Amino acid sequence: MKSVLFSLFGILAILGGVCLIYLFFIDLDIAANIFLLIGSFVLIGGGVFLLLFAGKIDTIILNRASRPEDDKKPLIMKPKDEGLASKIDENNAMMAEWKKTNETKNRLRMLEISAAEGEEK
Repeated sequence: MKSVLFSLFGILAILGGVCLIYLFFIDLDIAANIFLLIGSFVLIGGGVFLLLFAGKIDTIILNRASRPEDDKKPLIMKPKDEGLASKIDENNAMMAEWKKTNETKNRLRMLEISAAEGEEK
């Protein structure tokens, strides 16, 4: 319901801004009233804002509706094991992964070199 109201108000504000611009151009040769122009820009900007906000309301409502009930429970933070042994284990795992990555990179580089030599011959 909110999105429909915001959309309606946005469209009405944009139409009001267009009417004010029309009145500004009609009165241009008589006496230019700059407040009509400023008001039209404010109404058009506000209308566009309301339309964009109405579009976001739909996605916000859909996201809230599709969220499972378990997600609404408060989060319980469990302390990490911050001991020196866990840090050493993490570092060893990272070093083993880095070593494997470097070996793969070196093998690929050697294949590129051998392929380049094969093309030269």
